[in-house]
Amino acid sequence: MLTRGLVRKMSFGQEFYWIDDEGTLSSWIKDQKRCNYLAIDTEFERQRTYFPELQLIQVATPSSIALIDFLALSSAFQVGAAISKLGNN
Repeated sequence: MLTRGLVRKMSFGQEFYWIDDEGTLSSWIKDQKRCNYLAIDTEFERQRTYFPELQLIQVATPSSIALIDFLALSSAFQVGAAISKLGNN
């Protein structure tokens, strides 16, 4: 079970994870074995740039929520590939 990155567990059982490296992202994905659906939200920075820059990806499954620090990860492809594996474990 993933323990690194766990931010808090809410009283109703929902777990929140802060993910800022590929290993933690991979572990979180593997822990979501019975994921039938998910919700995704994104946060962008646009104050100092002409084009918006992705900063944070929020992924919710029935059992937990991941807050993915996109800038800390090395590849957008890795993030997309990892998220696409949800429910396919």
